[in-house]
Amino acid sequence: PEYFLVAEGRDQHHRQLHTLQPGLPVVLITAFRDEEIFRRAREAGAADVMTKPLDLPRLVSLASGLAARV
Repeated sequence: PEYFLVAEGRDQHHRQLHTLQPGLPVVLITAFRDEEIFRRAREAGAADVMTKPLDLPRLVSLASGLAARV
């Protein structure tokens, strides 16, 4: 599923997803090219961070690799 998370709550929501479904790979997709967002997402356990506009071949490759590990 896709979720829109406001800036202040995105880390908390990501951690809640990991609490509810441990091992669930989460990919953060953002329109902001901000190293702080990338760092915080990875610290919270994100499998990866992608920026818009999306690189579709990379997204497909990433999703395939993550699905194979689940």
